[in-house]
Amino acid sequence: MITKIEKIHSPDLFEKNKSLNLDMTRALNLCSDLPDVSALTLLQKRTDFSISLGDMAANCADSAFRLIQNNWTDYNYWLFLSHSAWLPINRITLYKKLWKSEIGTIEWADKLVKTEELEIRSEEGVRFSGAIKLTENTLLNAIDFNRTDLGSFIFFTRKKTRLDLPQINTLFHAGFSPKGKEKIPDLSIDWLNLILHIGRTEDLLFRVWGMFDNKEAAVDIIGNYKSISSLV
Repeated sequence: MITKIEKIHSPDLFEKNKSLNLDMTRALNLCSDLPDVSALTLLQKRTDFSISLGDMAANCADSAFRLIQNNWTDYNYWLFLSHSAWLPINRITLYKKLWKSEIGTIEWADKLVKTEELEIRSEEGVRFSGAIKLTENTLLNAIDFNRTDLGSFIFFTRKKTRLDLPQINTLFHAGFSPKGKEKIPDLSIDWLNLILHIGRTEDLLFRVWGMFDNKEAAVDIIGNYKSISSLV
């Protein structure tokens, strides 16, 4: 069976596009100097209901990875993970942190390189965050995981970039923006705030979508205008 993947280039995510329409008004409330952010979307529409949305997302991801590998060879791939709920501050939670907790013990990622765990505390409890360095053989596993997990995202960094705790902290607070008077980090990813951060760097962000009731699945490669244009 022939797999048809549609490529959609959206040079400006603040203009009307078919990838991801960002809210200009909210973005200007977050920062006054907006980066030039673009996206390349790889999309597969469902024509055969014997194919799962997970397989469709994997097809799009495979096309995206090959596209990036053909253009750039100096990137590392990462899966960012965070607890998607505040946990009680007790001896068991503080012992397990992230990598010994249920969300962090991923079978296919057991032998992969992991960053140090970042601890975030608030009036509501504690959460831990970190990143797993992916290999080519585990990229599709990460895509399938990311498609349904609210506390994760996939991103690419230059190989010269050292992912340490200050960078994990920056990514966490970009991805989970503060809410309410207490400014407690949200439980779900704030894609706009995260994209504004990524757009100021050489990093790339993957956004995977395609849930059970959708008729299509896709992967958005998001980054600054120059980086995305080089893939088109």
